[in-house]
Amino acid sequence: MSSPTLKTIKRLFAESGNQCAFAGCNELLCNDAGAIVGEICHIKASRKDGPRYDFNQTAQERNAYDNLILLCPNHHTCIDTNPDNFPAESLIEMKSIKKTYVAHPETSEDALYAKQLLEKFLRQSPAQNIMMNSPGAIQANTVTIKTTMKNVIVAPAPDTIGHDQRKSRYIEHLIERYNKFASTHYTRSKPFEYGAIGSNIVSKFGSKWRMLPVERFEQVASYLQDRISKTKQAKCNQSKQYPSFSTYEEYCIKHLF
Repeated sequence: MSSPTLKTIKRLFAESGNQCAFAGCNELLCNDAGAIVGEICHIKASRKDGPRYDFNQTAQERNAYDNLILLCPNHHTCIDTNPDNFPAESLIEMKSIKKTYVAHPETSEDALYAKQLLEKFLRQSPAQNIMMNSPGAIQANTVTIKTTMKNVIVAPAPDTIGHDQRKSRYIEHLIERYNKFASTHYTRSKPFEYGAIGSNIVSKFGSKWRMLPVERFEQVASYLQDRISKTKQAKCNQSKQYPSFSTYEEYCIKHLF
């Protein structure tokens, strides 16, 4: 049985923007403490008794880019215990949407994270060389394989933006809107870096926005709104009197209440 390649996982990680691919989830695959929280997941199961298994797939296809997605542990469990609610097509769409908004060009740092994700995957996968009822092999009726790997999840502290679900989702809305507007204009000559706005926030405010005190929410939101307003698409919208983003209050009414 084959396994995913490091090249494939590196590509997946870069396209994930270090976030769980599940819709609306912002859990980091590698958290701020440097722990690998994310998991490599099969869209169509790698074993016959698994969710969404496809008999027509080859072993190589099951571990190829098109059949893999990176998720946090909670959503990995969620999709595999509720396969009827999460068919393969839905997972493929989630993966594509996340890539559209947060993907960044591959870096040498991505290779490090990909290596750790792959090592975690291989530790948690069933052993490949156990033979049942084979002459000369060790015989067993039940084989239990355990892993000592534990996930360490560092959640944003209380009184930070990341701890407030409504404020977090609004900041994500602004980041997605900025990336959409800034990346699509026809005059762009270089590949757009979707992760650059996050780095800009760190440079300006001294930390990732999720870890900033909640008192700085309005400053971060105002900064992103200003960046959106300076895009060519937003200026075009303004000339036609179309809003380019929702205010925090409007967003909460539309999406959170």
